[in-house]
Amino acid sequence: MHETPEDMKRLQRLLDDSYAAAGPYLRSVIAAERRLDAEGVVAEMGTLRVMALATTTSDGERLQITVHGRAAEVFPAEDRGLESFLIGAYGREAWESRRSAHSWARIDPHRMITYRDR
Repeated sequence: MHETPEDMKRLQRLLDDSYAAAGPYLRSVIAAERRLDAEGVVAEMGTLRVMALATTTSDGERLQITVHGRAAEVFPAEDRGLESFLIGAYGREAWESRRSAHSWARIDPHRMITYRDR
């Protein structure tokens, strides 16, 4: 886990504010006990994933993390911490041979809704 305590507080606030702003139908579908907290989101996301609208966990459990926000281009070569993280995720050989040439972006979230079918 690379998130700071401040990152975790911001993420939890984003999750709570997003859920509070959801309409009654969405809150009825995604009941409070099915939400992931900040620690749960970080644990489920692991290192790095290509985001899909909905997926399942390895044991078939339905999981959804929906993010609304703005994409911002990032340049790992200018951020040694990010570059180190990506090398750890993909391996140095893959990074040096092809991955470092890819375009990279992060999402600055405005809303995030989570759901797990327990």
